[in-house]
Amino acid sequence: MNLKYQPEDMVIVQDDPDYPIVASLTMAKLEGMTAHILGKVMAAAPLLVCVLDGLMDLEPDDEGYRTLSKERMVPIRHALSAFTLADLVALIHYTHIVK
Repeated sequence: MNLKYQPEDMVIVQDDPDYPIVASLTMAKLEGMTAHILGKVMAAAPLLVCVLDGLMDLEPDDEGYRTLSKERMVPIRHALSAFTLADLVALIHYTHIVK
């Protein structure tokens, strides 16, 4: 992950400098959140979206629930283990995800 702090207080997040920007945020919008935490969350945002998308693609069982096996849950647990509730709130409120 590459975090760039621009003179105008803009943080740019890229997984690789040769690939498009993952996300950006303006530091002026932040109150109590650090760019490092937000950068970590933003860089993983595509992964979180893929995880949620994968869950929604599961076929519902007879009761209408989408259930993962223990084996399929392991990578999701690893993906989510680095995030605190504050990180996810920051992702929702303070970031612009570039598609």
